Amino acid sequence: MFFANVGKKMQIRAIKKCDLLVSLTNEDAQCWRKYVRKVEIHPNPLSFYFDDVEHFEKKEGRIIAVGGLNVYKRFDRLIDAFALIATKYPQWYIDIFGEGEDRRSLEKQIKELGLENRIHVNAPTHQIASEYQRSQLFVLSSDTEGFSLVLIEAMASGLACVATNCPYGPAGIIEDGVTGLLCKMEVRDLADKMEWMITHEKERQEMGYRAHQSAARYRKENVMKEWEKAYISLIE
Repeated sequence: MFFANVGKKMQIRAIKKCDLLVSLTNEDAQCWRKYVRKVEIHPNPLSFYFDDVEHFEKKEGRIIAVGGLNVYKRFDRLIDAFALIATKYPQWYIDIFGEGEDRRSLEKQIKELGLENRIHVNAPTHQIASEYQRSQLFVLSSDTEGFSLVLIEAMASGLACVATNCPYGPAGIIEDGVTGLLCKMEVRDLADKMEWMITHEKERQEMGYRAHQSAARYRKENVMKEWEKAYISLIE
């Protein structure tokens, strides 16, 4: 719940009057519980979920990253991390999909590292689902997330994911070592986790399969059942 154009004190006074506050993540819920008696966690639903992910035609060595090109998403960290391992795995490359104020600086960084042929910054696309399908691995390098829709989209597409263990999101979605890998918000650790995924194909595929199963909880029909229960509890 957001209150635009009002001060923080007014926001808190308004929120305290709520019978129920809905949060997207457990970490966010913990912050609100000191102001509101009843806080429930209901994540955003997926806009797509593929029942069969085993027959996608994946591009060899393709890593995908999706998000706004801004200071919070830290694509600069992703670029620096890949630079540490790029020469060891010449068949691997990154496709970034997004737009934002950091586009030029990221393209400059890529050029300075000599990775113009290995990291591509692409415009946003309405066909992002098919881009997930053609990828081997998804990476999220953010400093903070609200609720990472791109992360659950990648999982719903059967992709193993590497994500920074940043506040408000990834740790509540990924089971570390089972449905993906969480890493520190550091270039070296991100590089290490990406390299592990690259060099462990069988394990990566198994993680992708388990990630796909785990993402089913974010299907619209499952999320809406929880919203229905929340509304009914207020009426009663």
